[in-house]
Amino acid sequence: MNKKSQDQFKKFLEFGKHMSQNKDQFQSVAQNMLSTQQLLLIKQKATIKQEIEQQRDYVNSISHNLKQTVADQISLANKCSTEVEKLKKIYLEDLIVSKPLQNCVIYVKTFCKPSKMNAVNLGIEDEKNNHIHISLYNQEKSNSDLKYLDQKYPINLRLAIKNPYLKMNAIGHVFLRNDNPENIIFLDSDLQQESKILKEFNSLKQKGNELFNQKQYKQALEFYLNALQYASSNEERVIANSNISQTLICQNKYQKAIFYTDKALELDQTHQKSLFRKASSLMGLYDFEKALQVFELLKQNQECQKHIEECKYKLDKQRNGFNKDEIAEIILNKQDKKLVNYVGNIEVRRTEKMGRGVFATKNIRKNEVIAVCEFVQAIKNKDELIVEFQTDVNVNFNTQYFIREQLIMEMQDNFYLRKVLSYLYRGEINEEYQIPNLKEIFIKKYYQEGIDDKIELTAEDISNITNYNTFGSQNTTQLIMLASFFNHKKDKDIELVGVEDKVVIFSKRDIQKDEEIFTSYVDYSEKNQEEAAKALQKWGITKEN
Repeated sequence: MNKKSQDQFKKFLEFGKHMSQNKDQFQSVAQNMLSTQQLLLIKQKATIKQEIEQQRDYVNSISHNLKQTVADQISLANKCSTEVEKLKKIYLEDLIVSKPLQNCVIYVKTFCKPSKMNAVNLGIEDEKNNHIHISLYNQEKSNSDLKYLDQKYPINLRLAIKNPYLKMNAIGHVFLRNDNPENIIFLDSDLQQESKILKEFNSLKQKGNELFNQKQYKQALEFYLNALQYASSNEERVIANSNISQTLICQNKYQKAIFYTDKALELDQTHQKSLFRKASSLMGLYDFEKALQVFELLKQNQECQKHIEECKYKLDKQRNGFNKDEIAEIILNKQDKKLVNYVGNIEVRRTEKMGRGVFATKNIRKNEVIAVCEFVQAIKNKDELIVEFQTDVNVNFNTQYFIREQLIMEMQDNFYLRKVLSYLYRGEINEEYQIPNLKEIFIKKYYQEGIDDKIELTAEDISNITNYNTFGSQNTTQLIMLASFFNHKKDKDIELVGVEDKVVIFSKRDIQKDEEIFTSYVDYSEKNQEEAAKALQKWGITKEN
């Protein structure tokens, strides 16, 4: 990109940032002036292609780290799980700005190479040769390189876009926006093309196995789902459903995994792999009691006995908790045991001043383990805890922003996460403030189908929840669910210690039954009184106590 083009592109970005401050007013005026068809004709195909090429050049020419995306509430809520065959076929000219067309689908193909800034940007055209720019958010990792994107989004790639959503940005550019990856169906991807060729069940299953062994779980899942369509016997259906459940377990999607293990067990109630995978999923949901019942249905051998002992241990710790010495042994790796969510003699009650707080239900001794709880559940995989980052300040707003974006992505099909988030403080206290059952939420990780999956949280809700419930230490920013229910006091009653992916809460003094338990939102050892007071303003605390 020459210097003139680069300067123009920078001005374009600066102008967009300036206009975004008056976005609502600008959009309403522009939408009243132009019809959708007129909007689509504003830019020609060549112009769209040129702009996306300029984006590619610009990203390559500078040192960048564009991880942050701006969530769009309408687009996030616009999720479609219906099969494309059952949707109404429309065209780009049928779209209405800022109004998703429900139960509709548009078939398009790409006409230029993709770019990647805070979204994957493509130039697309429909079957009537209408053309537009589409931005796919949450579709790829922030560090995806252009070589990978070129392979995945080649020119003439055919896509089906479910519930298409037309949006106008602050400077009057109209484009398609999608925040839900499952709304985009790849009709010509390598994966789909191979699926068309490999029609037989065994071939599809074998390809899925290869991808699974390469830890490409999402791709493997697609092949296993295709294999299920070609299964011609109950035996093949059992194998396909069981394999599907295993890919979901590897993605920590335990509730969905149980759905498919149950499908397999309906056909063969003694299928060993399905029984084991159901028990493993129940353990992932911390429902150790049910998991133990399933494990005992398996053929007993040394490996099975090992899992049964582990399950019994976790069930015991879930009910009776840990003592300080056990925690110390685990920290020093002297015990080959893992921490388990545990809530002791505490509960949330209403308070006059702060709406709600945590109280002791029995007398608590000094140094007693009150609770063990995970950090926020936005985890990409078992090895990567995304809420913990090296930072220079106590609460780093960049990592806090990243936590928010990951929560928005993760909660789309993690109903347990959505349920827990719905209880957290959003900046307002009212009489109907929810009083959660801590043991139900943090120990027996489950959700009620048909009830909890209807919980709706907007991008603004998640932003507020993240802002008010993240805690900082010397080198981390963390969203710790249970800790957010404790109110602030300068002389705190508890100590929080991070161990692996969990936080252990100890009592610092003897606490009497029905006494409220406090934590401290700032570390007074690192701050003077003035700095501490300023930090507390984030939580609306104007006077230290």
